[in-house]
Amino acid sequence: MSGANDAIRELTDFDRATAAPGDGMGAVAALLLEVEEDAVLVHGRHGGVAVLTERDIVRGVASGDADTWATDIMSRELVTVDADVSVTEATRRMLDHGIRHLVVQDGDRLGILSLRDCVGPLIASVDAT
Repeated sequence: MSGANDAIRELTDFDRATAAPGDGMGAVAALLLEVEEDAVLVHGRHGGVAVLTERDIVRGVASGDADTWATDIMSRELVTVDADVSVTEATRRMLDHGIRHLVVQDGDRLGILSLRDCVGPLIASVDAT
């Protein structure tokens, strides 16, 4: 198991499912259920990337607009980190920004790290002391 000071590279899901900007909210929700994940990357038509989470879908449903698209509810202000960042630093960034997911960059690869992914290594580090 990784520790709090280890790089997040091994904890990051670089094979995460992706959604298209024009996907409807229902299609993205079905995708999340199918792949048993809590967030997907949305690749924009012009090369940009965003994150769409379960929380974003809840906000979309609460808006009452049944025709909501991924582009309407995705998180655009991304917090990104390098894959060499420690678990502690990644967790700190999520807490500082009030978010549960980070986009992790490892060369040309993009992945998602969730706060949940960091809990095990953090607890292991505390138990080791």
